[in-house]
Amino acid sequence: MGAHDSARAYARAVRPGLLLFVLALLAGGTIASAWRAAPEKEPEPATAISDHARDALVPACGSCHRSDLPTAKAGALAVFDLTKDPWWATIKADQYDALLRRVRGTRDIADEDRAAVEAFVAAIRPASSPTPEP
Repeated sequence: MGAHDSARAYARAVRPGLLLFVLALLAGGTIASAWRAAPEKEPEPATAISDHARDALVPACGSCHRSDLPTAKAGALAVFDLTKDPWWATIKADQYDALLRRVRGTRDIADEDRAAVEAFVAAIRPASSPTPEP
């Protein structure tokens, strides 16, 4: 067996491994490109904080903001409906301040629940509308 025969044997042995390596690189690049190109979703607040805020709002706000009650008001339901999921999806950026003012201005919401609503608003409100001081 000469030097030329050894080179051919080496090439035949290495070629499948090299092919697999190149295919893996191409597939990895394609997957990485697809991952980078995926549209970013709006972050959702943790379900626990959203649920706690909803539970805190029901006693003081539910009579107007629950579509399953006869006392519900169309204007209030246009802002948020505590029976929907997610209940906060229709709140506009400029309505967070009013929500916080009402929550802070009522004695019907315990301090712990008020803090939960404030934490929820801080987590969900758009970055362009800062939280006002109490």
